[in-house]
This record gives sequence, structure tokens and C-alpha cells, in this order.
Amino acid sequence: MDYYKLHTHPLNGQRLLSNSLINSELDKLEGKPETPGKAENYRFGSLFHSALLEPERNALAGSETAEYLTIMQMIKSCIIALGQNFIYGNAAKREHEYFKKMLGCWWKAKVDHKTDKVITDFKTTNALNLQDFEQNAMKFRYDQQCFLYMNIAKVDVMQLVGVQKVAPFSVFIIPVYCGDFIYQSGEAKLAEAMLKLGLLK
Repeated sequence: MDYYKLHTHPLNGQRLLSNSLINSELDKLEGKPETPGKAENYRFGSLFHSALLEPERNALAGSETAEYLTIMQMIKSCIIALGQNFIYGNAAKREHEYFKKMLGCWWKAKVDHKTDKVITDFKTTNALNLQDFEQNAMKFRYDQQCFLYMNIAKVDVMQLVGVQKVAPFSVFIIPVYCGDFIYQSGEAKLAEAMLKLGLLK
């Protein structure tokens, strides 16, 4: 693994691992081709996250483009599903970074949304229904992300919130609890990935 690509801890200068870096390096090691449309999906997801979690910095605000109107519909669905106060209330931390040493390495997790007891990660998705989103969660290693984020942010509950990118802009919610099947699956995947990358002795 190319450690020069890693970010460093803002206080102690230690190099940091992240969930996305582990997945990227694992895909390279296994020779997996890049998913078609990955760059565009990342761009759209970033715009959605910014508009939802940092509305004061929404780069599309007022543009009235089709993309902007789509994102506004997605945000409306999130507010209906989760509640205005949950997303924007004073108890919530949005776009917050956490750092922790675990499994012999320093890690960084940029958490979309956190209250005292729950972290929430928002995903834009093409899933047709909840079952489809659940299958995608395992395929794209969201279970691994849950294990990491729950440990780094020190919470026992995380929810994956999938928001459809097309009408009817449905919202699918997967709750994850410490020790449940998704959590244990993520723990196993992370250990396997770290062994393959030579990070776990």
C-alpha cells in the first residue's frame, strides 16, 4: 500500500487509514476494474451531501437546473423520513471527523451525521426497494464502513440511509447495531482486507 497517499492526524502527525482507502487499495490488489460511472456518481453524491448537510454552502442553490431540483426532492424525502429536527437540530454534528487507533493503525472517519447515540450515513442510490438497497450495502462493503465508523465514533447504533436518485425519491433505512449480523460481517471483511494488504499481522 502506498502510504504517501494517506492523510495525517491533525494533532500527532500519524498517517491515517480510512474505509475508502482500504476499499480502493483492495480493488487494485484484486485487479477489479473501476465501476462504470464511478466519477459521476461521486460528483453527484458530493453535491447531494453538501446540499443536505451544509446547506449554507450549497453550490447549486438557486440554479434551478434539473440536477438541483432532483437534489432538492431528495432532501425533502430525507426530511420527511427522518425529521427536520433530527437532521438540523442542535444535538446533531454534521460532517464531523473522528480519529482513533485500532487494529494497530490510526484511522479517520468523516461521519455525515451524529447525535449522542446514533451515526447516520447518507447514500445516493439506484436501488428499487429496501431489499435491493440491503443487497447493495453488502456488495459495496457498507457493512465494513459501519463496523469502522461505530468503533471510531464510539456509538452502538448506526443507520444507513439510502435516497433514490430518481422519482419517487424513496428513502430506505438500514439500522445497524453493535454485534448484529451486519456489524460482524463488516468486522470480518475489514480483517480480511487488512491481511491481504499486509496491515494486520
